[in-house]
Amino acid sequence: MKTLKYIIPGLFVIIIATSCKRDINNPYDPECPKEIWTPRNFEVIQPPNKNAVELSWSQDITHIDGFKIERKIGASDWSEVITLGKNDISWTDNQIAALVLHQYRLYAIAGDNQSNTVTGEITPIFTGVITDKTDK
Repeated sequence: MKTLKYIIPGLFVIIIATSCKRDINNPYDPECPKEIWTPRNFEVIQPPNKNAVELSWSQDITHIDGFKIERKIGASDWSEVITLGKNDISWTDNQIAALVLHQYRLYAIAGDNQSNTVTGEITPIFTGVITDKTDK
């Protein structure tokens, strides 16, 4: 009888533990694989005739808080430039320097968790017409 006293509660715990399934697609769970909710298709471009850099990406997992973008210009240190909402999938950087390497890091955030980081880089040029001001 004493054996049954310990076996029955033990079986109850095993049944409850095996009936609970963990959602592995939940970015708020620190055990969720980061690659599942990492932004995809990250692009860094300078559109024609614009003195700006445009970043764009896609995101399949929608239950996140948003995105963070970090930038490094030339030999400077990385700095966070913006936090965006979960529905934002692009951002324009108007604070650029011509002919200097700009590196960008993007990652999704969910609570205290962050996805893997995706990176891109570009060396922007300034556009415009150069006129000859010499008298003829």
